[in-house]
Amino acid sequence: KQNALMLGQYTCTREFKLWMDSLAVPPSISTVVACGLFGVPFSSLQYNLAIQDTYRHFALAPPESPGLLGYLRQKVCPGLFWSFSRAGFATGGGLCLGDLLAESATERLRHVGVEQPMAAKVAAGLIGGSICSLATQSLHNIALVAGRLAVEGCTEQSPHYTTVAMVAAWREMRWSIFYLNFYQRMAIQAVSVCALSMCDIFYRPELRLARFP
Repeated sequence: KQNALMLGQYTCTREFKLWMDSLAVPPSISTVVACGLFGVPFSSLQYNLAIQDTYRHFALAPPESPGLLGYLRQKVCPGLFWSFSRAGFATGGGLCLGDLLAESATERLRHVGVEQPMAAKVAAGLIGGSICSLATQSLHNIALVAGRLAVEGCTEQSPHYTTVAMVAAWREMRWSIFYLNFYQRMAIQAVSVCALSMCDIFYRPELRLARFP
């Protein structure tokens, strides 16, 4: 299930990004928007299925399904702005930054007579993913607070909790909002961006599944 969702997420991300590129949208913007747009719902589904599987593993009844609209309200909408920004800039931004770093590193190595484009791409993907992960850690922490507010039944700015979550997160964490718990997330994000860079999911743009007008 998780693999199928991941395949669906990046297939949709590729198709939407390539469609935006065909409209002459700057590649960096199309990458960020596509990663943010499909990162939010698919990640929510992945987390929800993992939670349900955990309940089943311990022979416990999983929480009742609230239906599609209830699911969107309870699982997707809380912190939607922050989740979109986090997914867009962490993954999409990491891919864009990684490409720039890889091009620069490859050119510099070529000047000294070294041809290692693959090694440069791996290193650039890890570095780009790490930088963008740390840069979006505050967005991640605010999104988590928004999810907690939804669980607690907070009604102010329900169901999106955009500014109320930001205020609550700052009140609780202060300056640590920018780095709290970033180690684990940075490791995962760096490897993910590196893998996506190595796979080059936007390769051969002419091979699109869908053709939008």
